[in-house]
Amino acid sequence: MSRARILVTGILFDTAAAIFAKHPSIEVIRAPGPEPWSRDVLIEKAKGVDAVISLWPQAHFVQDVIKSAGSSLRVVGVDSIGYNYLDLPYLKEHSIRLGNAGTSNIADATAEIGVFLTLAATRRVSLAQRALNSGNWKDWNGDLTFFGSATLLNKTIGVVGFGNVGFGVAKRLSGFGLGRILYHSRSQKLESETKLNGLHGAGFCIFCPTLDDMLPQSDVVVIAVDLNTSTQHLIDYRRLQLLKPTAVLVNVSRGAVIVQDDLVRSLKEGKPAAAGLDVMTPEPLPTDSELFQFPQITLLPHIGGDSSDALADAQTVAVKNVVQALVGEEMESEVKLF
Repeated sequence: MSRARILVTGILFDTAAAIFAKHPSIEVIRAPGPEPWSRDVLIEKAKGVDAVISLWPQAHFVQDVIKSAGSSLRVVGVDSIGYNYLDLPYLKEHSIRLGNAGTSNIADATAEIGVFLTLAATRRVSLAQRALNSGNWKDWNGDLTFFGSATLLNKTIGVVGFGNVGFGVAKRLSGFGLGRILYHSRSQKLESETKLNGLHGAGFCIFCPTLDDMLPQSDVVVIAVDLNTSTQHLIDYRRLQLLKPTAVLVNVSRGAVIVQDDLVRSLKEGKPAAAGLDVMTPEPLPTDSELFQFPQITLLPHIGGDSSDALADAQTVAVKNVVQALVGEEMESEVKLF
């Protein structure tokens, strides 16, 4: 019986690579040195492999690698929670299984950035930093309304998407003396509700079946959904107008969940009052983007999952998923495509 063959598109952390040593029946194809193979080399190496492990730096062209593998390909593993860069209809059509890093602590890392952006936006940290950098310390010293900032005490947080990231943000923010947490998702998350209500009392965490009902009630809206056909451009101009004039908008999902031109238009009109964005469209964000003109926005270059421990754990889950699929075991984190 021939050995199963796995192509790894990038450079693995040692902890992830060590998993292969336990499975000598699997042949691993990966770059021997510290630099990953180019797109053309990976496309050539992919021919006839049983599995592809896609690591983030190569994700933007991994679909070409997947198609090059041909009919032998059985499973794809990615080291990210999102997988919107893959051609899902192609995977379904060819019965190719998919594993993501949903059980890794990359969700925790992203949730931490969600908390940071919530605090930065509500307390207008970007405005304060600009004032400090420009030497305007004395101009605002003692003026309690200069920044228009507010605490989270007794505020209502609305979370769009209540998976590992959304719940992670909610759980962490619940320690700031919130009034309540509302959330909107495809289905009610009773287990997550019970955990938060058990800590903070009945009615603290409430499911909102419709997004349009949740938005006007929220002081802070945190977007943490997967990007797919139903969530692309979910937050458009009409929904931005549902926000309170004082509302804060945070996005740790994907840039395309928000219609960015609509956000710019709405910001010019005064809504939201502040924002924190880790993701935007396109990425990298052009230096002439209109988003840079708003001092009340905190912008980050998509660093939600970018911590060394989180990336190592995400790679470990990606490798486990693929190996488990090839040896006939249940995948730790499978995206059910069929």
